[in-house]
Amino acid sequence: MRDNVSSLKAAEELELALLSQRGFLSSYFLDGDPVWLKRLEEKKANFEEWLKKASVVALTPAEKDIIKDINLLYKTYESKRYRAKQLYDSGNIRGARNILLKDMWGAFEALYQKCEDYIRINESIIEKSEASLQRKVIGMMILITVPAFAIIGLVGSMFFLLTRRILAAVEDIAVTTRNINLKSLSGRVGTADLEQEMEYLAQSINTMLERLEKSFEYIKEFSSSIGHELKTPLAIIKGGSEIALRKERQVEDYQKALKVNIEEANRMIRIVEDLVFLAKLDTPAASPKAWPWGLRAGGEAILRKIDFVVNYWHGDKEN
Repeated sequence: MRDNVSSLKAAEELELALLSQRGFLSSYFLDGDPVWLKRLEEKKANFEEWLKKASVVALTPAEKDIIKDINLLYKTYESKRYRAKQLYDSGNIRGARNILLKDMWGAFEALYQKCEDYIRINESIIEKSEASLQRKVIGMMILITVPAFAIIGLVGSMFFLLTRRILAAVEDIAVTTRNINLKSLSGRVGTADLEQEMEYLAQSINTMLERLEKSFEYIKEFSSSIGHELKTPLAIIKGGSEIALRKERQVEDYQKALKVNIEEANRMIRIVEDLVFLAKLDTPAASPKAWPWGLRAGGEAILRKIDFVVNYWHGDKEN
């Protein structure tokens, strides 16, 4: 296409060089000044130079044929101009003017028309080249755009499927955790078909649920042990007090009953202190069932209660 542009420029410059030759011979005929002929020679040299350039840059057979026609017509035009100058120099001014106005004008019109044809051929070639280039560009854009859209669609589909899979895993986790309550802490999130990141999240949730289950089990056993440990001394205090109030007794008997109550109260205080200490620990050192003071303290309390009740029962019988 660059060569076609050069050929078009040569065609346009050739036409301008032809038009620039007009009027010099007429001016010479009017005043006879040879300066007009000198300027005409300069314009002729410029035309011949562009004619050589046009011959070099012509690419198609049509361009080359027109260049040949222009060359022949210009030679005819030049010969008629030379003939008119000879007639004028010989004094045949009328004959010179006839050639100038008729023969030279016709040759000039034919030559100008060929220059116009040369320009139109180059413009047509450039238009065809631009159309061909445009089609190539459109083809390249299609070749680039179609795979690009295909890749974008593939990536979008993969992203959609991946997002859907992740959301499905999140929904499973949400359903599992929503079904977990105080009555059922054994549920766990499934990790079989999860991605690595979601599997790590599910394992973390399962670990948390396991700790919560152990903690609630510990609290359950802890509460049960508290009720058992506090129930015995309270029963002793209540039973002893009821027996002591059943009838009038000696001061020593009341003192003995109060002493038992104080012992049981002290025992409850020790139990509460031990419970407070254990509650401050992050994790229990052992199950509440294995606490050392549980069985012995309960046994001693039961023996004291039996002894206390038997003594008072015996004293009631004697009185």
